[in-house]
Amino acid sequence: MSMSSFAVISHQLDEKLQVVNNNAKKDEIITAYLSERQAEFENGSRAGFDFPSDMEWLNCQNPLSFENKLKGKICVLDIFTYCCINCMHIIPDLKDLHSKFSIEDGVMIIGIHSAKFDNEKSTANVIQSILRYELDHPVINDINGILYNTLDIQCWPTLITLGPQGQFLYILHGEGKCEVLMRLVRIALQYYSQLDLISHHLIPLNLERNKIKTMTLSFPGKVCMNDEDHIVIADSGHHRILIVGKDGMTRTCIGSRDNFKSGFIDGPFEKVLFNNPQGIACSRDGGTIFVADTNNHAIRQIDLRLGIVTTIAGIGNQGNDLIGGLDGKMQALNSPWDITLGPSPGDEDPELVLYIAMAGSHQIWALALEDCTWFKKRLLRRGSCLAFCGSGDEENRNNHYPHKASFAQPSGIVATDTNLYVADSESSTIRMIDIKTGRVRGLVGGGLDPKDLFSFGDIDGIGIAAKLQHPVGIAWRSCNKDLIVADTYNHKIKAVSPKDRSSRTIINGRENKEPSNDSYNILQNIKLCEPSGLDLSPDEKLIYIANTNAHAISVVNLESLETFTMEITFLDSISDSVVYNDNRLISETKPIVQLDHICLPSEAYGEVIVNITLPKQTHVTPGAKHKWIHIQEEESASKILLGRLKGKFEQTFEAITTYRIGSTVTVSSFTVKFDITAYYCDDLTGTCKIASSRFILPITVTAKEGATMARSIVLEFII
Repeated sequence: MSMSSFAVISHQLDEKLQVVNNNAKKDEIITAYLSERQAEFENGSRAGFDFPSDMEWLNCQNPLSFENKLKGKICVLDIFTYCCINCMHIIPDLKDLHSKFSIEDGVMIIGIHSAKFDNEKSTANVIQSILRYELDHPVINDINGILYNTLDIQCWPTLITLGPQGQFLYILHGEGKCEVLMRLVRIALQYYSQLDLISHHLIPLNLERNKIKTMTLSFPGKVCMNDEDHIVIADSGHHRILIVGKDGMTRTCIGSRDNFKSGFIDGPFEKVLFNNPQGIACSRDGGTIFVADTNNHAIRQIDLRLGIVTTIAGIGNQGNDLIGGLDGKMQALNSPWDITLGPSPGDEDPELVLYIAMAGSHQIWALALEDCTWFKKRLLRRGSCLAFCGSGDEENRNNHYPHKASFAQPSGIVATDTNLYVADSESSTIRMIDIKTGRVRGLVGGGLDPKDLFSFGDIDGIGIAAKLQHPVGIAWRSCNKDLIVADTYNHKIKAVSPKDRSSRTIINGRENKEPSNDSYNILQNIKLCEPSGLDLSPDEKLIYIANTNAHAISVVNLESLETFTMEITFLDSISDSVVYNDNRLISETKPIVQLDHICLPSEAYGEVIVNITLPKQTHVTPGAKHKWIHIQEEESASKILLGRLKGKFEQTFEAITTYRIGSTVTVSSFTVKFDITAYYCDDLTGTCKIASSRFILPITVTAKEGATMARSIVLEFII
């Protein structure tokens, strides 16, 4: 009996279960179905399955087979490729299955990675995917597609359930089939336990995650400049957002700081939880950061002034709506991967709409941040969330009509005043959308057939003659009027011109560089590992790259062609002498400065002043401006109001901002926190240094007595 006939039999079981509402009756149908499969196995009409002996096994101690360790186990085979969003969607189902039925219970989950892209065949890259998706079951790297062909797999993902002797029991295609899988595994355990064929022995594993050390960053997915001095990082594997200075010092950690916990919680920065956040977009005033919280299927808004995070779209669960139109907080989303701010079809304000690369539904969606004009001059109310472009079919289809076009897992998006540009990862293309009309055009990559999602490669050229491999990151370079693209699976950065539809490599991050006769100057002294996000500095001289599988932020100076990796540090964990890539730049940090307690009456006001005392025989770095930022917390936000929340200053004993104690504040105590960074040089050696500290100032508000006098708050920074 062929695998195709087995798929037909499995589908017939699905149809029987769909028309039955009684759970007991469903269990009876599955039991009868399993009895038929066992009879086929015993009479030899369908042979059992076992793994070839030369497979490459990961996450376990030794190769497994039904001749040894797998005998007596119900096995669920997950045939996947790690780029695939549908394959990612069933990972929670597999984890749920594992939580309900352990190896000792008699259930074994085995991943079979059969690559779509050439880059995915690498064992090192498969291991990275195991770590990224936090897989706790054995995985086979099916490098040459032997199992994929033997099992006659037609799509990713495919789930095959095997009995305790390797019997073929059931096959599922695609996602969204968790309920029937759970039921079948439960009934299979009962059925084969009655036949005394289930074994409860332990199978020792050797998990890849136990072989690595904790990293400062984990699979950073995207990066975005918030202003000229601060970089926002989606530390995706650690489920948090970091705001760091150009010196690498972390100014703010939004999400789990130490235990890297995932979840879906709004609130103050220290309590909020994300789940694999990816895309980031920053408002022009720097006060708001939008986040595509991918595995929570939500869009989150970070208010830096109030220090809180709120959900503005999505309900925390995956949706399958292809149209939308509800208020964002009620609208289910499907794996939003990247976001960008842009105008609406009928308005010019560049921050009216948040456009969403919805990887899970293969569409581009829109969230109205204000009332705006939509297609056909229709009014779109603030908060409305709906599909902007794409039919929902996974294709590389261009069209004049936005909802007749199709995308294939769009994973990067950037807006200009007139267009959206999309890194369409599974079609390996860069696409352009006219915001006013919704017309979709292809720029580079892909093939002629819209259903062909296998036209990938690594070729610089024009239009479809150019080839990319699963591009995920994209940014607009206004000085050249071109796009900077993270060609993720080629480990390269490329420049794409919308004008002539050309693509050329500007940074070759491959470990093994191929010879190049290109007349262009290609930067090669950098190693990139599946870079997934990038952004340009305000002057467009630097590219900040989310070097995802290198767990780092890499920086390239496009003028000097110098490169370096940002040293990400935290105030309370850096050493007294952290040496950066520039050997003449040293960071000396006294992490916490606990200031003396002060008392202020209600309605007190005045200036906040910084007084810096430098070491002997040093001077302020010429041309440098010291920096400060107020770390706003929920406890103090309503009690003390500051004129500014961050800024720069040049002179010592300089007022950096003003403050006022609220008139409604009763007698109470709280603390305020400031991070201050100073720059100075040694008179003797010429070495330039950075000093950063967090100042904690306890304040007690007392009852107002008479007229309130202005009082200054002085922060004494003794280096």
